[in-house]
Amino acid sequence: MEDINNKVRNLTDGQLYETAKKYIIQENSGLLHNKDKCDMVYAECERRGIPAFGHALEDALVIINSAGVVSRGLGIANVRRLELMPDSEAAELIREFEEGTDGTGDKARLTEFSDINKPNLVICDVSGQSMKGARIESGDRLLVDISIDQADGDIIVASVDGEMYVKRFRRMDNEIVLASENKEFEPVKITGDMEFNVYGVVKHVIMNL
Repeated sequence: MEDINNKVRNLTDGQLYETAKKYIIQENSGLLHNKDKCDMVYAECERRGIPAFGHALEDALVIINSAGVVSRGLGIANVRRLELMPDSEAAELIREFEEGTDGTGDKARLTEFSDINKPNLVICDVSGQSMKGARIESGDRLLVDISIDQADGDIIVASVDGEMYVKRFRRMDNEIVLASENKEFEPVKITGDMEFNVYGVVKHVIMNL
C-alpha cells in the first residue's frame, strides 16, 4: 500500500485528476476493488490544496449519467479539464479547435480562449446522432464553457433527472425545451417536477473526420 501511496504522490495535478475520475467511475460500476486507492488520491489532492478531486467527481458524474442516453440523444463519452492538461496537449487542442467549427459550420475563432489554462473550459467527447443537424456527430469533441449562463438558442450540456444530454436550449411560451437537431429524436420538455441543471454551453466543435 505504501508503494501505491508513493506513486500517487509523484503524480502531476492533471494525472491526479484523471486517476480520480477513473477510480470514481470504476467505483460506481463496481469495478474498483480497492477503495483505499480513491481515498489516497483524495488525500493527496487535499494535501496539495487543489480542487482536482472535486473536478474529477463532477466530471465523472457527467460521464456516468450519460450511460444509456445515446439511444435517446447525444451522450458524453469523456470529459477533460483544459486547466489540468499538460501545456503542450492543451495548446494542441486549442490549435485543433481553431481549425474546427463552432457547431454551425462557421470557422472557429478562439482569440477569447487563447489562455490555455482557463479553468472554465472543458473538453467533452460525444456519442450519438441527435445533434447532426448542428454538425455535431458521434466522435466529435466539444469545447464547453462551464462558467456562463445559457441563452435561447445555445447548444448546452445539461442534466435532466440525472441523465446528461447535449441539446439546443429553447424558451417557448414560458417553457424550457431541449431540442434535438435530428427529427428522429423527440425534444425534451422541462417540467416543474424534473431536476434540470445546465453543466455548460458548447462554444466550439472539433469534427471527427
